[in-house]
Amino acid sequence: MNNIFKDPRIKPEIQAGLEKIHFTKPTEVQEKVIPVLLTHKNAVVQAVTGSGKTHAYLVPV
Repeated sequence: MNNIFKDPRIKPEIQAGLEKIHFTKPTEVQEKVIPVLLTHKNAVVQAVTGSGKTHAYLVPV
């Protein structure tokens, strides 16, 4: 499994910020959602609280 946080489509500044706050391993929802959003597609996501939905949305933005 590739680490989506290392994807070259994510700005280097965002990658550095993620490392700074010790976000090194994406959650399952982030692994599934971030690649979709990086292709400029819409997504509707439903997952439990604390699953990483907010970062799944914010990282690609």
